[in-house]
Amino acid sequence: MNSLISHLVSLAFRLGSVAVCVTSVIVFADQPTVQPIEKNPALLSREQFDQDISLVAIPGRNFLMMKYDVTFELWDACVADGGCLGYRPSDENQGHARQPVININYEEAESFAAWLSQRTARKFRLPRSEEWEYAARGGSTTEFWWGSTVDCSKANFARLSGGVCEKNMGSRKVGIVVVDALAPNPFGLYNITGNVWQWTSTCAQPSGSAECQRRVLRGGSWIDLPRFVSPAFTGNNLAIVHAPVYGFRLVVDK
Repeated sequence: MNSLISHLVSLAFRLGSVAVCVTSVIVFADQPTVQPIEKNPALLSREQFDQDISLVAIPGRNFLMMKYDVTFELWDACVADGGCLGYRPSDENQGHARQPVININYEEAESFAAWLSQRTARKFRLPRSEEWEYAARGGSTTEFWWGSTVDCSKANFARLSGGVCEKNMGSRKVGIVVVDALAPNPFGLYNITGNVWQWTSTCAQPSGSAECQRRVLRGGSWIDLPRFVSPAFTGNNLAIVHAPVYGFRLVVDK
C-alpha cells in the first residue's frame, strides 16, 4: 500500500497546470436500447447494466452524461463480450464490482465507448474538456461545485495521511469509494470530482499537432489536494499511461 501511495502522490504533482479560467436534475427517460446480453452468463443482468449506464441530461447543453464513472462490473462485461481489447485492469485491492474502473488509459476508454455504442445502438464518447467542466460545475461559478470552501463530505479527496480530509472520513475507507457513495452535484452526477481522475477527448498539445499524444484529465482523485478537485483545474498525461487513479465516464449527444 505504501508503494502505491508513493506512486499516486508522484502522479498527482505531474498532472498539469491550473486552467485559467438550472440546478434541478433532469433524468433522460429514453435510455439506450440494449442488445440481448443474456447469452453470456459472465455479463451483467439487464437491470445492473441499465443502472450502470444511467444518463443525465445536462441543462443548457445538447448532450447527456453518464451519472456514474464506468464501473469494474461494466468493464468486465465488455471484456467478457469480446471487447475492450481483452484488457483486465488491476483494481489495486481497492475493490471491484461498482467501484470505478481504474488503470485505464485513453485508448482503452475509447475502446469501451466503441463497445457500448455497439451494444446500445447509440454513439457514446468521451466528453470534451469544456463539456466536462460545465457538467461538473452543476450550474455553479464557485471554486467547487458546492461552494467556495473545502467540504470533505462532498467529494472523496485529500484522504492521504496529513491530508485536509483525512480526519473527516467518518466510516468511509481510505481509498477509492463506490460510484454512488456520495451525494451528486446539482445536475445529478455522482463523484464528478474526486475519487478518480476522468479522461476527456481533448488534446493537451498545441493545435495543429500531427498526432495527439497527450489528453486532458479532469476531476482529481482521492489522494489529491483540494485545488485538484476544482472544476477549473486541468491535468493531462500521455494517452498511453495507466494509473491507479485514472478512470472515465461517457457522454451521448442528444
